[in-house]
Amino acid sequence: KQWYQRRVAITAGGHGCKNWMDTQHPEAGDNTYCANPDPKQKNEPWCYTHDPAVEWEYCSVPKCVWDFECYTGTGFEYRGTLARTEQGYTCQNWQSDWPHPHSYHRGNGAGDHNYGRNPGNNERAPWCFTTNLFKRWDYVNPGRCSRDKFPFYKE
Repeated sequence: KQWYQRRVAITAGGHGCKNWMDTQHPEAGDNTYCANPDPKQKNEPWCYTHDPAVEWEYCSVPKCVWDFECYTGTGFEYRGTLARTEQGYTCQNWQSDWPHPHSYHRGNGAGDHNYGRNPGNNERAPWCFTTNLFKRWDYVNPGRCSRDKFPFYKE
């Protein structure tokens, strides 16, 4: 899912963006905002430019609040690197089924790492499966994002 709200219409190099309807990616819409219409090809927002010498370029898009070590709501967007639970257990790699088999191998933040996530958005906070045979899962506690920590954050 693309979380970027598409309000930037200039590249990192200062080039103006073409309207997506006039490009190979009209599915990005009738606008000039930076986007990532094909995440398999590129990994961040970009656009085609009006400069014939620069066909396309990445855009300078600010990092989102969920790139920090805190979470909002249920933590579905949390993308921090906390890999130890509230009770001190080490998190199991999401791509591993040992010691706890599960179905959250990829997507919604899960992948080849052991950081806390809430991939099903069905818990109250980020969590992980643990590497302890007798403790299937536990919450991680990166803390809630607040205006005190990040003045640009609006709850």
